[in-house]
Amino acid sequence: MLLPVKDDNPVEFVSFQYVTIAIIALCTLVYLVDFWVIGVEDGYLSYAAAVGGFHPGTLLNGTPVAEGALPPLYSIFASMFIHGGFWHFAGNMLFLWIFGDNVEDALGHVKYLAFYLISGIAAALAFAVTTADVNTVLIGASGAIAGVMGGYLVLYPKVWLWALLAKIIPLKVPAVAMIGLWFVIQFVSLGDDEAGVAWMAHIGGFIFGAALMMVLKITGQTHPIGADGHRIRDNRSFVPKVAR
Repeated sequence: MLLPVKDDNPVEFVSFQYVTIAIIALCTLVYLVDFWVIGVEDGYLSYAAAVGGFHPGTLLNGTPVAEGALPPLYSIFASMFIHGGFWHFAGNMLFLWIFGDNVEDALGHVKYLAFYLISGIAAALAFAVTTADVNTVLIGASGAIAGVMGGYLVLYPKVWLWALLAKIIPLKVPAVAMIGLWFVIQFVSLGDDEAGVAWMAHIGGFIFGAALMMVLKITGQTHPIGADGHRIRDNRSFVPKVAR
């Protein structure tokens, strides 16, 4: 498994990645508040799942959930900011930090926020219609982040990423290899129910994010991207020096 740690892809069009930072900050706040209030990881997970997690059974067939739980249309959004333990939280935030800022740079703040949330909704719905156990509860930002990764792959397939092989060996690989391997792993792992991972949410979010970004790119809703995977600045912004 390759763990991304950095990309060679600085932001150019936005002055600061406000939305990406805001999402990370909100996820961090929710994690810290719930963790310190409950005090233990298992209790935290149970509380988060019962109150703010997305219950597909409630959305699809009205299966009752715990008293005080959010309605399904609200919990789809709330579940994107709740995590079931430190490594779940830390891994998602790492991926969002690496890939989110450049997608925000390409789309702008408002469109990026909409892209992120809609990808998260698509991921939740993909999970809901394919899960055999409608009582399973979905939490975590990984579905929305998978959409961001799909968008990143469409925009910057040739950008180089620094990653760790087996968590210790540093490698520099193109984004298409890193993200492509990640996507293959999601498919291969589909039957692994014991892992407690919403593989189908990852797959659904990724496919939706990639497809939506293709549409946005074709219709000119992103900053222009060159064949090398880097952004192209408008030539009209170039001001030449004049020699007299």
